[in-house]
Order: sequence, then C-alpha cells, then structure tokens
Amino acid sequence: MIEGKERARDDKMMENFYYTCIYDILQEPTQPREKYTRLHQWKAKIIRLHNKRLQAITVDARDPTLYQGEKIIRIWGV
Repeated sequence: MIEGKERARDDKMMENFYYTCIYDILQEPTQPREKYTRLHQWKAKIIRLHNKRLQAITVDARDPTLYQGEKIIRIWGV
C-alpha cells in the first residue's frame, strides 16, 4: 500500500511541476506561436499523467468474476 501512496505523491508533485512550467511559459515574453507549441507539449504531459493514473484504477468490466451478482451498466457503449 505504501507503494501506491508514494506513486500518488510523486504523480501529484509531477503534476504541480508541469503546471508551474505552464505558468512560467505564460509569463515569458515570447512569440505566441512558440508559446502555443510549448504549452501544448506540457498539456500533453499532464494528460498522459492523468491517463496513467486512470489506467491504474480501471477494472476490466468484462470479467464476470469481479462482479459476482452485480449488474454492470455500460455508459460508453463499449
């Protein structure tokens, strides 16, 4: 369990670092096109971090042994 807490702490620290980088880019007096490119790169890193976190908690809904007797509602039509 400690490993999960450490990973969550590290992910939160990394996310805060990414947002700090975005803030710093916004404060720089650079060309808008360059800003856009760099901001887009940092945004992609944040999205990857969130996706990694979501994949860690996602359960395979198709495995009937995980939901013994529970009805599974499919939201996304998958």
